[in-house]
Amino acid sequence: MYNILIISLIAAFFWVVGMLAFAFTRDKRETACFAIFNGALLLYILGYIVELASTNSQQAMVALRIENLGIPLVAPFFCLTAISLFHPKILRPWMIISSLAYGAVIFLVVFFNDKHHLYYSSLETFHNGIFYFTKLGKGPIYIVQQSVVVLLTVLVYYIMTVRFIHGSSKLRNRMLLFFIGSVCGVLANFANVFQLIPLGLDATPFATVIGMVLLAVNIRKNKLMEIVPTAFSMAVENMDDALVILDDEWCFVHCNEKAKQLFPDLHKFSGTEDIASVQNWPSELIRTDEHQVVFSMVDLMTEEVILNQASIESVCRRNGKKIGISINIQDITDVTNMVNRLEKLAITDPLTGIFNCRHFKELMEKQLELAKCHDFKIGIIMFDLDHFKRVNDTYGHLAGDLVLCKIVAAVTKQLGYHDIAARYGGEEFVILSGESVEKELFDLAEKLRIAISKEHIEFDGKRISITASFGAVTVLPGQAYENAINAMDKALYAAKNNGRNQVVLRACL
Repeated sequence: MYNILIISLIAAFFWVVGMLAFAFTRDKRETACFAIFNGALLLYILGYIVELASTNSQQAMVALRIENLGIPLVAPFFCLTAISLFHPKILRPWMIISSLAYGAVIFLVVFFNDKHHLYYSSLETFHNGIFYFTKLGKGPIYIVQQSVVVLLTVLVYYIMTVRFIHGSSKLRNRMLLFFIGSVCGVLANFANVFQLIPLGLDATPFATVIGMVLLAVNIRKNKLMEIVPTAFSMAVENMDDALVILDDEWCFVHCNEKAKQLFPDLHKFSGTEDIASVQNWPSELIRTDEHQVVFSMVDLMTEEVILNQASIESVCRRNGKKIGISINIQDITDVTNMVNRLEKLAITDPLTGIFNCRHFKELMEKQLELAKCHDFKIGIIMFDLDHFKRVNDTYGHLAGDLVLCKIVAAVTKQLGYHDIAARYGGEEFVILSGESVEKELFDLAEKLRIAISKEHIEFDGKRISITASFGAVTVLPGQAYENAINAMDKALYAAKNNGRNQVVLRACL
């Protein structure tokens, strides 16, 4: 019987060593309470092994001192472990510090018990026919310490009950094994205090280890203590981007402060809630298989539209098994606006604001390809400001720039929805028109010519008038860009040679 007890305690001792080693492989911020709880239990078991080996009161007191390095910490850190696992929002550093201080005080009281007998009023060693056991008289501080154990136990079960009632089914599943295992330890401590176990045995170490076995099963089954540490090796808590960690069923596990600013509902989340229940959570980020998602949302403070890019990565164990999901959300509003501005600069004329020649060529070539595929004609117009060099020579280049801008403004007012204007170079402009019938194309060019001739520009107290010559071309399907431009040039030169300020219509065959 004695050997079985010792072997069982040694097995329990090494089991707890394994759990302690496991705790040190996790993120210390998340498992500090769990690690201290295991360390306290380790000292408790070690002291009880020494106690069973004791043959007199002096040896028993040494064993009790070893036990009481751990015993005062077991209940507080059992409580804090439960909080860290199931309600981490309320865990504070001062709770850990206070619990360690409480444990140190109780140990010192026990260490100097011979001087005051306030913890153990008496201590006697008896032999029950199998092994020696210690019969203890309970002093006032012992009663206080056990009262603290009761209060902490009631507190942790109250917290767990509230979380169990209001939590999701996933949270309840995670709490169930922990609850069953912890009850074993609580009942064993109760039986030990009131000496209900025969032969003077203390069943608390055994029962607590049973609870630790169930907790290990819980950790394995429900992935406790795994997702957040693994994911946070990929990103840091204080990063500028929002980071949300989910389990493999898209339920909330953890997030950083930036994510809470982006989605205030996350302040109320403590674990296992469906992420889709977050107010304003984008539909693009609900159980998607995409690795990158772009979505927009309205800033609740400024009411401005924010463009975000979410990078979605799987959180996996070393063996490749998926255990969760990491969503990194980056505000790309400024970058997108800058890209859009650069793209606009690349395709527009900086002076007049209409398309430049390069972009006109791209649009024209696409339109010619469509015309070839679908067998339709397109219309193009080129116009050149008459005697524009005189404007620059007479009034200066600032006046010339003003004239160009005013003419472009006058022309674009006359264009239809499908007409595209571009600056071809210098004072030459082109229009890719939605009109492909000769008469309608000619009428559009004539309307533009009249609008330009009626435009009077004021500069430095002087009035500038100008006209333009137009070449209009209908392009048949199958023509190349170079052929179309060549035909347009010829029509424009014909208008200039015929006296300027007129429209010449040609066909590109």
